[in-house]
Amino acid sequence: LVQDGSGNTPFRISLSSQQSGAAGRFILDTGGFDLGLQTLEAGSDSRVFYGSADASRAIAITGSTNTLDTVVQGLKLDLKTTSTDPITVSVASDTDEIITQVKTFLTTFNTAITRIDNQTQYNETSNRGGPLLGDSTALTLRSQLYSTLQANARGVSSRYSSLLDVGVEIGDGGTVSLNEDKFRQALTTDFNAVSELFSARVQVDDQHL
Repeated sequence: LVQDGSGNTPFRISLSSQQSGAAGRFILDTGGFDLGLQTLEAGSDSRVFYGSADASRAIAITGSTNTLDTVVQGLKLDLKTTSTDPITVSVASDTDEIITQVKTFLTTFNTAITRIDNQTQYNETSNRGGPLLGDSTALTLRSQLYSTLQANARGVSSRYSSLLDVGVEIGDGGTVSLNEDKFRQALTTDFNAVSELFSARVQVDDQHL
């Protein structure tokens, strides 16, 4: 129900489909009563010609939404408006954003290590230990985090076998950082190899944990 604030009949009823595009069109049977209904927007599919500026040679693509994600693998196109002129889409890697995301990952790693250290440390000044002082699980977790960071990735057969190969560095005190120059060079040399390194996964059977 929509209240438009007018006169004695300020309420209107608006009916819309849960589906988008032409598949969302519906017919409302009023049983012969004239309710004064009008169509505000008829559902229609998006249409675009792909592959050539000549419509007769291009591929006609339709969709129930204004987003096309099956035209080019790994690319999502959002159709904003109609155009009679050809539109050229250029795709490039956003290296700066990739670096930002990697730094966020390393900052999170450092935060986790710092928290473990704070919980397991012994303060000689106050002669008090952290709540997890001597806890083997916490210490093992800390060790395994560094081992995972430095170890060769499993299931990866590209030129880069570990994060250390692409610029991840472990400094004094165990702080992890990123050598941006080395990382950019790795991306330039073999982008797919770096991507494979960071996305490597190993399936674990929970029943044997």
